Amino acid sequence: MGSELKGAMQNTLSIFFRLGYEDAKWAAPWIGEIDPYQVKHVSDTRDTQDLRSLPNFPEQYEVWTKKLTSLKLREAYIQLEKRAKIQTVAISFYPSTANAIEQIKERYAYILLTPKDQIQTKTVSAPSSRLSRTRKVS
Repeated sequence: MGSELKGAMQNTLSIFFRLGYEDAKWAAPWIGEIDPYQVKHVSDTRDTQDLRSLPNFPEQYEVWTKKLTSLKLREAYIQLEKRAKIQTVAISFYPSTANAIEQIKERYAYILLTPKDQIQTKTVSAPSSRLSRTRKVS
């Protein structure tokens, strides 16, 4: 995605359906929430104090990248004031719908297009002087 398009994305409503890895990696900072205090691992040994291992930002973004690449059909994340995971409604596709679409396409083709057999083709011959080639002799 070009930098101009990325800049324009700041002025849009962010809705992310399942993405490929590279797109999900780009989208993770937009949709993902990073918690600098999230605990990754707690070491509980007697000879040391309670040592906490905190995941760094790239690790947390990678979690969001995986979430965005593994969304199911019709699932998406949407960013309004807060982020929410949504599921769109199922839309049934019936063969009768396909027939209706074909009828609409045929009707508009009849109204807007000219049948092939009614198109007159003209052949235009180019002036011979423009077609002649000159060759440099060295």
